[in-house]
Amino acid sequence: MEFELVIFLVMLGVFLLGNFLLKLPVSLSMAAGAIAGALVGGEGIPLRHLFEGTFVYMDTVLIISMAMIFMTVIQKSGALEALNAVKSDITAEDYMRAKFVIEEKERVLAVCDALQRGDYDTVGRKMYETHEGLSHDYEVSCEELDTLVDIARENGVTGSRIMGGGFGGCTINLVPDELHDKFIANAVSAFKARYGHEPKVYDVIISDGARKVE
Repeated sequence: MEFELVIFLVMLGVFLLGNFLLKLPVSLSMAAGAIAGALVGGEGIPLRHLFEGTFVYMDTVLIISMAMIFMTVIQKSGALEALNAVKSDITAEDYMRAKFVIEEKERVLAVCDALQRGDYDTVGRKMYETHEGLSHDYEVSCEELDTLVDIARENGVTGSRIMGGGFGGCTINLVPDELHDKFIANAVSAFKARYGHEPKVYDVIISDGARKVE
């Protein structure tokens, strides 16, 4: 309970400070974000992501400072241009994280439009792009998930990406009916040959999601 309260207070502080930063010019907000992050302290508060009995710790300094930068840069015009303008003032890691968030926002909007048109090729392409970003820019994937996405691409699957909190878990795949059986067989076989055990396969069907039922 104590841990959750600390995290809640940290995120509340980020939200309130972020709203203040949005009223500043981009350059000033960036500086304020960096200063606020530095004031938190070197160790930060460990945010725990449980994966197979191991706690993955994320430095609160990065989370708070970058969260404020995200809110500032994304909500102002020319988000990617603004980020590139301060690239030399932030770390390479921070740049990759912010770049992913900005690009993912555009991908989400593109997918929404594509779904309205029934354009599943675009949806699938954006799924692959998201996975590349999560793997290389956000660095929350792992070898096994990257392998499954590569297998999907090699088998002509429309789209594939990491699903869940990262650092393991599963991929979600957009598979045409005619490729379903062949893809499953190839994926299970290739994964077992590489890692010594078969992956679990869960068949799902796309629905309309949460909605009011008359």
